[in-house]
Amino acid sequence: MQPTETKVSALTPYINVAIERRRPIGLSLALAFGWVLFALWWRVVLTVESTDFFLRALAILGVGMAVVFTTSRWWVAHNKRLARKGNRGLTSRYAVPSWAHDAIDRPVVMQSRSELAAAAVITISADGQTKRYDVESPRTPVPNSGS
Repeated sequence: MQPTETKVSALTPYINVAIERRRPIGLSLALAFGWVLFALWWRVVLTVESTDFFLRALAILGVGMAVVFTTSRWWVAHNKRLARKGNRGLTSRYAVPSWAHDAIDRPVVMQSRSELAAAAVITISADGQTKRYDVESPRTPVPNSGS
């Protein structure tokens, strides 16, 4: 086995936990063999086959790439339309959030969205009947101390 460096993963919960990352020599050899085979095959194609065959192969690759690109663009646009409507089909029903009531059906009382966005402090209080979002103080702009 060949020595490898140890890298600390950002996803580990403790800084003293390290994950060893190793690449077996067999995998590296297989990858190198694949690239050599790829280069040799293109050498055969470019020297043995006719120009007409080569152009046909490029045309087929181009059409395939265009189909994949177009289909991907359509799929992304389709998903964006579904997300915008809030209707995602039968498997994952999505309800557009309503801020009139909270999760346990208490009425929610709050100021306007612009007041809440401008607030420096928002106090959330709840009793048995209602849930309130109160603006404590508006956010004051920081004076520009620059030039």
